[in-house]
Amino acid sequence: MPITQEELERLNTKEKLVQKSKETFGETFDCREAGYILEDGSMLDLSGKKEGGTPKTRSYDHREVCRIIDHAEKGIEGTQGMDFFERKANAIRFGLYGTFQRGHDIVAQVNTYQTPTEQQLKRIIRCCEIFKLDALNYDVYDDKGHLIESKTIEKPDCSKAVEQMKLSLEKVKKEFG
Repeated sequence: MPITQEELERLNTKEKLVQKSKETFGETFDCREAGYILEDGSMLDLSGKKEGGTPKTRSYDHREVCRIIDHAEKGIEGTQGMDFFERKANAIRFGLYGTFQRGHDIVAQVNTYQTPTEQQLKRIIRCCEIFKLDALNYDVYDDKGHLIESKTIEKPDCSKAVEQMKLSLEKVKKEFG
């Protein structure tokens, strides 16, 4: 029998998820390795380098976060676990995609259920500025996990693009609650 939402909530406090995620994956300052931006602006390292993976890349899928979720031996499906972690930990799913050589496309993908904190927004801006993004993509989901807005900002001015993303998120959240 799969775990219920109530059991997940009871077994996994926000503090426990954040602490366990940092212990398991580690933190990174390299945007290319990041898979999530936590509420405090720290980035989870999904490069896998703690386990022999390659630095300066994100090797793990975002669903790997299921490893840290207590599911009482009932099992948890990848997307269900990923969504639960994002909501409960107030984490933003994040990824930089591209070849990271000058003249090649670099795109930041941001997925969120909530309006990002100022620390999360600052981290997104910093990654955008460091890598001179060709595009900033963001997806906004409602509380049931349905995509309600998907937008691409080409050749973004980082601060303005992130502010536009924030305003759009706030508008969508008011509209769709």
